[in-house]
Amino acid sequence: MNRPFLKMAGAGNDFIVLDDRDDSLRNITPERWVDLCARRIGVGADGVLMLRLSETADFRMTYLNADGLEAPMCGNGARCLAMAAAMEFGLGGEFTDESPAPEGWSLSAAAGSKQVWAVEFDAGDGRHHAIGWGQTVMTTIGDPVGMTTLDLDITSGRVQGCLLDTGVPHFVTIVENTASVDIATVGPQIRYHPDVGPAGANADFINREPDIGGSWSIRTWERGVEDETLACGTGCAAAAAMLALSGVRSPVMLRTGGGLLKVHFSHEGEVVHGLWLEGEVTIVYRGSITDL
Repeated sequence: MNRPFLKMAGAGNDFIVLDDRDDSLRNITPERWVDLCARRIGVGADGVLMLRLSETADFRMTYLNADGLEAPMCGNGARCLAMAAAMEFGLGGEFTDESPAPEGWSLSAAAGSKQVWAVEFDAGDGRHHAIGWGQTVMTTIGDPVGMTTLDLDITSGRVQGCLLDTGVPHFVTIVENTASVDIATVGPQIRYHPDVGPAGANADFINREPDIGGSWSIRTWERGVEDETLACGTGCAAAAAMLALSGVRSPVMLRTGGGLLKVHFSHEGEVVHGLWLEGEVTIVYRGSITDL
């Protein structure tokens, strides 16, 4: 049968978005998802987002990486699926004073008279909330856990950084210039390094941009995609959490290859919590997939 889908993008991460509230896609093989995510010969995407039923939230998000395997969370994917749930499928409701939001945050004048919506959803790493207006969507990211400073020995020398989990594991390191990082060589060495754990970790490289509004540049090598992606939402959240411990204040602006993302957070002593990821979302096109 033909299955309708949306092609959506958030800060350069692109996704195949499917409504699976009838639970009919459970038995699709990983190989089929790999074919659909393949560039040039498939739809082409960093991953697949499936909107499913939840007993206690507006919906449940299931996320598959481009390798066809499920991952517990994807920050930019969550922002895309939240918009689809609210604007395409009518889930959730209007944002109110009682809706969860980042600490100290309020709707800016930029929202104007646009409809502001809020949804609650489950993902593999737990319960999340999202707020959206116009093309802007912000979603909660899991509180960072297991923050550990590590020195990794790779072929080019020793790399110091922070290993932490914001829904998926990340190793974040500060470099002099992200543009000069040989990410195709260094990224996989960090991603598969035994010291980051048996499941591996995404590798994030950041540097300060003092001449561009005080933002930070970030590049990410993503496991599951096994390549550099234009953006990684949980990676931006991981970078912000690490920077918070060095005194950087909320929100942190991170410039990815696909655009600007903003991370809001709360910081008390050595604890960073209440992370929200904010940025633009677009519906690229609508289509249907045969034999799905």
